[in-house]
Amino acid sequence: MVVVDPGGRVYPAGSGELDAALTEALGEPVRLVEVVEGREETYGSEWPEIPGTVLSDVEVDLPVAAITEKTSFVDASAVHIIVNQSMTHLASLLDGVKLGVERFRPNIVLDAHDNSGSGEFADLAWKDLVVKIGDVELRVGDPTPRCVMTTLAQPGYEQAKSVLQVLATAARKEFDYGAFACFGTNAEVVAAGTIQVGDTLITPD
Repeated sequence: MVVVDPGGRVYPAGSGELDAALTEALGEPVRLVEVVEGREETYGSEWPEIPGTVLSDVEVDLPVAAITEKTSFVDASAVHIIVNQSMTHLASLLDGVKLGVERFRPNIVLDAHDNSGSGEFADLAWKDLVVKIGDVELRVGDPTPRCVMTTLAQPGYEQAKSVLQVLATAARKEFDYGAFACFGTNAEVVAAGTIQVGDTLITPD
């Protein structure tokens, strides 16, 4: 495996040259390492002040792959799903903030053909569903708690603290361990396969 930088230079994965380039680009020591299955890893998570939520104005280390098998570097679950109608609703609650799927880093973006869920967060109540997309079966779990990553500036998007502030008000979800601002849904793979653009999500009858 190799990594190609924006200038076209190619670095072998795991090389000292890549580590040095990443360190220079990000301004702090960085190494690319392999996942060791089952090994406990953590990542630094920053939560701005969000009244009414369990994590507010704190920086904490959270476990990698918190609710899934520890076979890759993911925040919580193996799959993250968002719905276009929820994106549209969130945009309607924000004042001029440019939204896009890049802020939320999903694996799958769904579009409700009948426009169901317009005017609300269509997926906030999803839980314990087994669905099929293409020949993949997924078990949909809980809504996804969000952190400061959704607010940060990135290419094409300016910093927007209001994204998380609005979610904390309009899409706050109570869990056994506290309240979180949520957007999107966590899912786990029941049966592996292939998903293609245009595949339909099939729910149980």
